[in-house]
Amino acid sequence: MKRVAFFLPVTSQPRYHKRIKAFQKAGYDNLIFSFERNYFKGDGDISSFISLGKIEHEKYLKRMFKYLKVIKIIKDFKRQIKECEIIYIFGLDLVLFIVILSKLFGFKQKIIYEVADIRSIMIGNSFKSRMMRFLERKAISKVNLTTVTSPYFIEGYYQKEQRIHSNNFFVLENKLYNLKNTRYCREMWNDNSPLVIGLFGVIRCKYSWNIICELAERYPNKINIYVRGYVLGIESFQSDVERLDNIVYEGEYTSPDDLAYIYSKIDICWVGNITNENLNTKLALPNRLYESLYYRVPMVAHKGSGVSKRIEELDAGWIVDFKDVEGTIHSIISISKEDYQYKKKNTVVSDNLCVDSHDHLELIQKVQSNG
Repeated sequence: MKRVAFFLPVTSQPRYHKRIKAFQKAGYDNLIFSFERNYFKGDGDISSFISLGKIEHEKYLKRMFKYLKVIKIIKDFKRQIKECEIIYIFGLDLVLFIVILSKLFGFKQKIIYEVADIRSIMIGNSFKSRMMRFLERKAISKVNLTTVTSPYFIEGYYQKEQRIHSNNFFVLENKLYNLKNTRYCREMWNDNSPLVIGLFGVIRCKYSWNIICELAERYPNKINIYVRGYVLGIESFQSDVERLDNIVYEGEYTSPDDLAYIYSKIDICWVGNITNENLNTKLALPNRLYESLYYRVPMVAHKGSGVSKRIEELDAGWIVDFKDVEGTIHSIISISKEDYQYKKKNTVVSDNLCVDSHDHLELIQKVQSNG
């Protein structure tokens, strides 16, 4: 049977599960290697994988020492890896490592490198940033295909910053895949009831959280906040939830199983975050864009973000400046029934824009044809 070796930074990321399931559907068996860490449970953990060890979030220096132990693990599974037709790798540190080990252990398979974020370390003129960009260029020159989750990454980063002009890129957006439940669309909001704003996923944007709390505190009878996901780096989160009765946090969720339920609870989805001042905010397209469109929920996003471009094209939400707290609050609290209904109707789009019907198949066909 055809086989793919996957190398993952974490087991619970839904995006990784999509790739694994798509290759399985196409007749491939899999051999999965993954680090372990505390992270958003997403689509749940993969039940069967080979552990590369435990790592901490963003502790890159400590992580490098882990790779010394990984060499022995890869050596122990050298024969099984050589039997695979494809090596699929997520993350720059992993692809650099596997490219080097491929030379050491004689791996000849096609290698796919997937990029879903442009890390802040990749941008700037510091020695470290220049070195990381150089290493990535070297890695991309050695792999057969680079998959990106946003088309803006190619022009805005790889062509502009990395000066890479190649046909060996494939855009595979974060569309919904392998849906298991019936779509449920919430009824139209009217201004006689509180506006329910949903904040989902990895909760780490302090700009967003500050505005969310201000809205909840100032307008307890007009605004309700519904939060689901994994909280990362917001120290005041628990105390804010405890002091504000109109903020409800119901923990993490599994995607796609829980999506119909959580989107049925909200009128608006908060989709655009600023996690730092890097290029990623301007280029990335988050899962919540596709989920919101599928469940017919208008969105709020930060101006200049990658997702704001899509929302503006569809006129399916409100674009605000998260750094202008007062302006953002005014925009949200001023939403009228008529304006809301107009934006909601614009979320009714072709499923091809939010659900993967053939994208993964096209990826697999491209890999198979790419010598």
